[in-house]
Amino acid sequence: GGANRTSIPATSYDVSLDELSYFIDASFQAGDYVSGTFGMRYIDTEINVRQNEVEPTPLPYGDTQRDAGDIFSSNDYTVALPALNVNYRPTDDWTFRFSYSKNMIAHDLGTYGGGLQVFTNSCEEAVGGRCVTGADGGGNPFLEPWKTDNFDLSAEYYLGNATMFYVGLFKLDIESFTAGGTRRGSFPDSDGVIRREVDVSTTVLGEGGSIEGVELGAKFDFSDFTDSFLRDFGLDLNYTYAPSDSNDTDLVGNALPFTDNSEDSYNVVAWFQSEKWQARLAYNYRSERYTGEGAGIPQFQDEAAYLDAQVTYDATDNVS
Repeated sequence: GGANRTSIPATSYDVSLDELSYFIDASFQAGDYVSGTFGMRYIDTEINVRQNEVEPTPLPYGDTQRDAGDIFSSNDYTVALPALNVNYRPTDDWTFRFSYSKNMIAHDLGTYGGGLQVFTNSCEEAVGGRCVTGADGGGNPFLEPWKTDNFDLSAEYYLGNATMFYVGLFKLDIESFTAGGTRRGSFPDSDGVIRREVDVSTTVLGEGGSIEGVELGAKFDFSDFTDSFLRDFGLDLNYTYAPSDSNDTDLVGNALPFTDNSEDSYNVVAWFQSEKWQARLAYNYRSERYTGEGAGIPQFQDEAAYLDAQVTYDATDNVS
Protein backbone atom coordinates (compact mmCIF):
# COMPACT_ATOMS: atom_id res chain seq x y z
CA GLY A 1 0.00 0.00 0.00
CA GLY A 2 0.89 3.67 -0.01
CA ALA A 3 2.89 5.52 2.62
CA ASN A 4 1.21 8.41 4.40
CA ARG A 5 2.88 11.07 6.51
CA THR A 6 1.44 11.17 10.03
CA SER A 7 2.38 12.51 13.43
CA ILE A 8 3.14 10.03 16.20
CA PRO A 9 0.96 11.00 19.15
CA ALA A 10 3.28 9.44 21.72
CA THR A 11 6.17 11.69 20.68
CA SER A 12 4.25 14.86 19.71
CA TYR A 13 3.72 17.63 22.25
CA ASP A 14 3.53 21.38 22.86
CA VAL A 15 5.58 23.13 25.55
CA SER A 16 5.68 26.80 26.52
CA LEU A 17 8.21 28.06 29.06
CA ASP A 18 7.99 31.66 30.29
CA GLU A 19 10.67 33.19 32.51
CA LEU A 20 10.49 36.58 34.18
CA SER A 21 13.77 37.74 35.72
CA TYR A 22 14.43 40.49 38.23
CA PHE A 23 18.01 41.36 39.07
CA ILE A 24 20.11 43.85 40.91
CA ASP A 25 23.88 44.18 40.93
CA ALA A 26 26.46 46.53 42.31
CA SER A 27 30.22 46.98 42.27
CA PHE A 28 32.52 47.94 45.10
CA GLN A 29 36.13 48.89 45.77
CA ALA A 30 38.06 48.84 49.06
CA GLY A 31 41.32 50.75 48.94
CA ASP A 32 43.71 50.26 46.03
CA TYR A 33 43.78 46.47 46.02
CA VAL A 34 40.27 45.04 46.50
CA SER A 35 37.34 45.31 44.10
CA GLY A 36 34.38 43.22 43.08
CA THR A 37 30.71 42.85 42.28
CA PHE A 38 27.70 41.33 43.99
CA GLY A 39 24.09 40.87 43.06
CA MET A 40 20.91 38.83 43.07
CA ARG A 41 18.78 37.41 40.27
CA TYR A 42 15.23 36.26 40.95
CA ILE A 43 13.54 34.08 38.31
CA ASP A 44 9.83 33.28 38.11
CA THR A 45 9.12 30.41 35.69
CA GLU A 46 5.85 29.04 34.35
CA ILE A 47 5.67 25.88 32.20
CA ASN A 48 2.60 24.68 30.29
CA VAL A 49 2.62 21.31 28.55
CA ARG A 50 0.14 19.60 26.23
CA GLN A 51 0.80 15.88 25.87
CA ASN A 52 -1.15 13.44 23.72
CA GLU A 53 -2.95 10.63 25.48
CA VAL A 54 -2.74 7.50 23.35
CA GLU A 55 -5.17 4.59 23.22
CA PRO A 56 -3.91 1.94 25.65
CA THR A 57 -4.56 -0.97 23.29
CA PRO A 58 -1.25 -1.74 21.56
CA LEU A 59 -1.12 -2.19 17.80
CA PRO A 60 0.92 -4.96 16.16
CA TYR A 61 4.36 -4.56 14.65
CA GLY A 62 5.08 -1.25 16.33
CA ASP A 63 2.35 0.63 14.45
CA THR A 64 1.58 4.17 15.62
CA GLN A 65 -0.88 4.21 18.50
CA ARG A 66 -3.96 6.37 18.03
CA ASP A 67 -4.48 9.75 19.67
CA ALA A 68 -7.14 9.51 22.39
CA GLY A 69 -7.13 13.13 23.58
CA ASP A 70 -4.94 15.69 25.32
CA ILE A 71 -3.39 15.96 28.76
CA PHE A 72 -2.66 19.51 29.97
CA SER A 73 -0.16 20.12 32.79
CA SER A 74 1.24 23.26 34.40
CA ASN A 75 4.24 23.81 36.63
CA ASP A 76 5.69 26.96 38.13
CA TYR A 77 8.64 27.70 40.40
CA THR A 78 10.72 30.64 41.62
CA VAL A 79 14.46 30.67 42.28
CA ALA A 80 16.73 33.26 43.93
CA LEU A 81 20.31 33.29 42.62
CA PRO A 82 22.90 35.33 44.56
CA ALA A 83 26.41 35.98 43.19
CA LEU A 84 29.63 37.47 44.58
CA ASN A 85 32.99 38.21 42.89
CA VAL A 86 36.02 39.57 44.76
CA ASN A 87 39.36 40.53 43.19
CA TYR A 88 42.52 41.20 45.19
CA ARG A 89 45.49 42.67 43.29
CA PRO A 90 48.37 43.43 45.67
CA THR A 91 50.89 44.08 42.85
CA ASP A 92 50.84 44.62 39.10
CA ASP A 93 51.99 41.00 38.62
CA TRP A 94 49.57 39.13 40.92
CA THR A 95 45.76 38.89 40.98
CA PHE A 96 43.68 36.68 43.29
CA ARG A 97 40.00 36.05 42.65
CA PHE A 98 37.13 34.48 44.58
CA SER A 99 33.61 33.92 43.33
CA TYR A 100 30.42 32.30 44.52
CA SER A 101 27.20 31.93 42.56
CA LYS A 102 24.01 29.94 42.70
CA ASN A 103 22.93 28.83 39.24
CA MET A 104 19.80 27.43 37.62
CA ILE A 105 19.37 25.86 34.18
CA ALA A 106 16.00 25.00 32.71
CA HIS A 107 15.75 21.70 30.84
CA ASP A 108 15.34 21.16 27.12
CA LEU A 109 11.68 21.52 26.18
CA GLY A 110 11.61 17.88 25.06
CA THR A 111 12.36 16.85 28.63
CA TYR A 112 9.04 18.37 29.72
CA GLY A 113 6.93 17.10 26.79
CA GLY A 114 6.32 13.74 25.18
CA GLY A 115 3.50 11.26 25.63
CA LEU A 116 3.17 7.65 26.71
CA GLN A 117 4.37 5.00 24.26
CA VAL A 118 3.62 1.34 25.00
CA PHE A 119 5.81 -1.46 23.60
CA THR A 120 4.45 -4.93 22.79
CA ASN A 121 5.60 -8.30 21.57
CA SER A 122 3.79 -11.28 20.09
CA CYS A 123 2.28 -13.73 22.58
CA GLU A 124 -0.27 -16.53 22.70
CA GLU A 125 -2.12 -15.68 25.90
CA ALA A 126 -3.87 -12.56 24.62
CA VAL A 127 -6.57 -12.41 21.98
CA GLY A 128 -5.01 -10.50 19.10
CA GLY A 129 -1.59 -11.90 19.91
CA ARG A 130 0.14 -8.83 21.43
CA CYS A 131 1.31 -8.46 25.04
CA VAL A 132 2.74 -5.37 26.72
CA THR A 133 6.48 -5.58 27.47
CA GLY A 134 7.28 -2.04 28.61
CA ALA A 135 6.60 1.66 28.04
CA ASP A 136 8.30 5.01 27.54
CA GLY A 137 6.80 7.64 29.79
CA GLY A 138 7.96 10.54 27.61
CA GLY A 139 8.43 13.92 29.27
CA ASN A 140 7.93 15.05 32.84
CA PRO A 141 6.24 18.47 33.14
CA PHE A 142 6.94 18.66 36.88
CA LEU A 143 10.73 18.54 36.83
CA GLU A 144 12.57 21.12 38.87
CA PRO A 145 15.48 22.87 37.09
CA TRP A 146 19.16 22.06 37.45
CA LYS A 147 20.52 23.87 40.51
CA THR A 148 24.16 24.26 41.53
CA ASP A 149 26.28 26.22 44.00
CA ASN A 150 29.58 27.21 42.38
CA PHE A 151 32.75 28.17 44.28
CA ASP A 152 35.95 29.35 42.54
CA LEU A 153 39.33 30.52 43.86
CA SER A 154 42.19 31.43 41.55
CA ALA A 155 45.63 33.04 41.45
CA GLU A 156 47.11 34.68 38.35
CA TYR A 157 50.70 35.76 37.70
CA TYR A 158 51.45 38.07 34.76
CA LEU A 159 54.82 38.15 33.06
CA GLY A 160 53.98 40.61 30.29
CA ASN A 161 51.16 42.27 28.40
CA ALA A 162 49.77 38.92 27.21
CA THR A 163 51.68 36.25 29.15
CA MET A 164 50.45 34.69 32.37
CA PHE A 165 50.29 31.60 34.58
CA TYR A 166 47.24 30.70 36.63
CA VAL A 167 45.87 28.07 38.99
CA GLY A 168 42.21 27.73 39.91
CA LEU A 169 40.32 25.63 42.44
CA PHE A 170 36.63 24.98 41.89
CA LYS A 171 33.73 23.13 43.46
CA LEU A 172 30.22 22.59 42.14
CA ASP A 173 27.62 21.38 44.61
CA ILE A 174 24.86 20.01 42.39
CA GLU A 175 21.52 20.09 44.16
CA SER A 176 19.49 18.51 41.36
CA PHE A 177 19.92 17.23 37.83
CA THR A 178 18.04 15.06 35.36
CA ALA A 179 18.62 11.35 35.08
CA GLY A 180 16.94 8.39 33.48
CA GLY A 181 14.64 6.49 35.80
CA THR A 182 11.83 3.96 35.78
CA ARG A 183 8.47 3.50 37.40
CA ARG A 184 6.06 0.56 37.29
CA GLY A 185 2.89 0.70 35.21
CA SER A 186 0.02 -1.56 34.10
CA PHE A 187 -1.40 -1.52 30.56
CA PRO A 188 -3.90 -3.76 28.74
CA ASP A 189 -2.78 -6.33 26.20
CA SER A 190 -4.35 -6.50 22.73
CA ASP A 191 -7.53 -8.05 24.16
CA GLY A 192 -7.97 -5.29 26.75
CA VAL A 193 -6.90 -7.42 29.75
CA ILE A 194 -4.23 -6.14 32.15
CA ARG A 195 -2.01 -9.07 33.10
CA ARG A 196 1.19 -7.62 34.55
CA GLU A 197 3.20 -4.60 35.64
CA VAL A 198 6.05 -3.42 33.38
CA ASP A 199 8.87 -0.88 33.61
CA VAL A 200 8.05 2.60 32.32
CA SER A 201 11.12 4.68 31.49
CA THR A 202 10.93 8.36 32.37
CA THR A 203 13.03 11.36 33.36
CA VAL A 204 13.52 12.04 37.07
CA LEU A 205 15.60 14.34 39.24
CA GLY A 206 18.86 12.85 40.44
CA GLU A 207 19.85 12.97 44.09
CA GLY A 208 22.59 15.53 43.56
CA GLY A 209 26.35 15.25 43.60
CA SER A 210 29.50 17.31 43.35
CA ILE A 211 32.33 18.12 40.97
CA GLU A 212 35.53 19.62 42.34
CA GLY A 213 39.04 19.97 41.09
CA VAL A 214 41.88 22.16 39.92
CA GLU A 215 42.75 23.90 36.66
CA LEU A 216 46.31 24.83 35.68
CA GLY A 217 47.05 27.03 32.73
CA ALA A 218 49.47 29.32 30.96
CA LYS A 219 49.32 31.80 28.09
CA PHE A 220 52.49 32.77 26.25
CA ASP A 221 52.87 35.62 23.77
CA PHE A 222 56.48 35.43 22.61
CA SER A 223 56.50 39.13 21.78
CA ASP A 224 56.76 39.68 25.54
CA PHE A 225 60.22 38.05 25.43
CA THR A 226 61.79 38.52 21.99
CA ASP A 227 61.91 40.74 18.89
CA SER A 228 62.96 37.85 16.61
CA PHE A 229 60.69 36.02 14.15
CA LEU A 230 59.16 34.20 17.16
CA ARG A 231 57.42 37.40 18.27
CA ASP A 232 54.37 36.50 16.11
CA PHE A 233 53.87 33.12 17.84
CA GLY A 234 52.12 32.11 21.04
CA LEU A 235 50.81 29.20 23.11
CA ASP A 236 47.71 28.64 25.24
CA LEU A 237 47.84 25.64 27.62
CA ASN A 238 45.47 24.35 30.28
CA TYR A 239 44.76 21.15 32.20
CA THR A 240 41.76 20.34 34.40
CA TYR A 241 41.45 17.57 36.98
CA ALA A 242 37.80 17.21 38.01
CA PRO A 243 36.78 14.08 39.94
CA SER A 244 33.06 13.86 40.69
CA ASP A 245 30.50 12.07 42.83
CA SER A 246 26.89 11.47 41.78
CA ASN A 247 25.76 9.50 44.85
CA ASP A 248 24.94 6.58 42.51
CA THR A 249 26.57 3.16 42.69
CA ASP A 250 27.07 0.32 40.24
CA LEU A 251 25.86 -3.26 40.64
CA VAL A 252 28.53 -4.13 43.22
CA GLY A 253 28.30 -0.89 45.20
CA ASN A 254 31.18 1.11 43.68
CA ALA A 255 30.59 4.87 43.49
CA LEU A 256 29.78 6.24 40.02
CA PRO A 257 30.98 9.63 38.73
CA PHE A 258 28.68 12.46 37.72
CA THR A 259 27.03 12.09 34.31
CA ASP A 260 28.97 13.46 31.31
CA ASN A 261 31.93 14.69 33.37
CA SER A 262 35.50 13.81 32.36
CA GLU A 263 38.00 13.54 35.18
CA ASP A 264 40.90 14.70 32.99
CA SER A 265 40.87 17.21 30.16
CA TYR A 266 43.48 19.45 28.57
CA ASN A 267 43.89 21.85 25.66
CA VAL A 268 47.03 22.84 23.74
CA VAL A 269 46.76 25.72 21.28
CA ALA A 270 49.61 27.09 19.14
CA TRP A 271 48.97 30.30 17.21
CA PHE A 272 50.62 32.71 14.79
CA GLN A 273 49.48 36.26 14.05
CA SER A 274 51.12 38.80 11.76
CA GLU A 275 49.79 41.79 9.89
CA LYS A 276 48.12 39.70 7.13
CA TRP A 277 48.27 36.09 8.31
CA GLN A 278 46.73 34.26 11.24
CA ALA A 279 47.02 30.55 12.00
CA ARG A 280 45.77 28.38 14.86
CA LEU A 281 46.37 24.72 15.70
CA ALA A 282 44.37 23.30 18.63
CA TYR A 283 44.44 19.86 20.30
CA ASN A 284 41.66 19.11 22.81
CA TYR A 285 41.36 15.98 24.95
CA ARG A 286 38.88 14.63 27.48
CA SER A 287 38.96 11.31 29.32
CA GLU A 288 36.11 8.80 29.41
CA ARG A 289 32.80 9.93 30.86
CA TYR A 290 29.84 8.18 32.47
CA THR A 291 26.70 8.39 30.31
CA GLY A 292 24.15 6.60 32.50
CA GLU A 293 22.74 3.11 32.88
CA GLY A 294 21.47 0.77 30.21
CA ALA A 295 19.62 -2.36 31.34
CA GLY A 296 20.96 -1.69 34.83
CA ILE A 297 24.60 -1.65 33.66
CA PRO A 298 26.72 1.55 33.93
CA GLN A 299 27.80 2.80 30.51
CA PHE A 300 30.77 5.00 29.65
CA GLN A 301 31.75 6.91 26.52
CA ASP A 302 35.38 6.42 25.53
CA GLU A 303 38.00 9.14 25.75
CA ALA A 304 37.99 11.63 22.88
CA ALA A 305 40.53 13.93 21.25
CA TYR A 306 40.09 16.63 18.62
CA LEU A 307 42.63 18.36 16.35
CA ASP A 308 41.58 21.57 14.58
CA ALA A 309 43.55 23.86 12.28
CA GLN A 310 42.63 27.24 10.84
CA VAL A 311 44.56 29.62 8.57
CA THR A 312 43.35 33.09 7.61
CA TYR A 313 44.77 35.67 5.18
CA ASP A 314 43.50 39.26 5.20
CA ALA A 315 43.47 40.23 1.53
CA THR A 316 42.01 43.66 2.30
CA ASP A 317 40.47 45.40 5.28
CA ASN A 318 37.09 43.94 4.23
CA VAL A 319 38.00 40.55 2.71
CA SER A 320 39.68 37.60 4.45
